[in-house]
Amino acid sequence: MTLLETNGFDADLPTYVIWEGNTMYLTSGDVRRILAELNAGVRDVRISFDYMADAVIAKTTGDAGVTSLVESFANMGARWLSGIRDIDTLARELGFRVVDNRWAGELARTNEWKRPLTSAIFDLYAVCTLQALPKPPA
Repeated sequence: MTLLETNGFDADLPTYVIWEGNTMYLTSGDVRRILAELNAGVRDVRISFDYMADAVIAKTTGDAGVTSLVESFANMGARWLSGIRDIDTLARELGFRVVDNRWAGELARTNEWKRPLTSAIFDLYAVCTLQALPKPPA
């Protein structure tokens, strides 16, 4: 928060954060820490981010294609470290509520994506938005 504030960020203003393409490269502890710091440091915050199901990272989906995808990223030096099993529980534990949570396959089917969904990864990769629960007055 200090770096943001030294560059003019006002933590008292309502804030919307887009956090793309990062959570799977961090440990689950780091993901939790970042979310907790945003919630503690910003009076009114919403955050949208993408994440993998934890079964993807653990290579326990039972789908050889998904396991191969995980391994291909690791072989490129971009190993995925964490996924999320239950976004509702994570949000509640960190003082957020889930505004929206959609799996990529659901988004594709809802929006009538014309290309076939040929990989199980589409139902194991999600985009969500969390909103911090109201904080008591200081």
